[in-house]
Amino acid sequence: MASKRRLRRKMCEAKRRYGSRKEAENVKERVKRQAGGFLNSYRCRFCHGWHIGHVPGFVRRAMAARYA
Repeated sequence: MASKRRLRRKMCEAKRRYGSRKEAENVKERVKRQAGGFLNSYRCRFCHGWHIGHVPGFVRRAMAARYA
């Protein structure tokens, strides 16, 4: 059985890595305009690069309630 850490590291390898926060933010905004939705850029603890991912559901609901 694979360890959780190994599985998380493997998930990181499947994602596109950006060299800087600014680069990830630029791509995030472009993708957001095309596809819509809640996206977030974050620093990966495994590769120390930047990735783009969806905002967790509980955060989306809290944001929607706050700005509604």
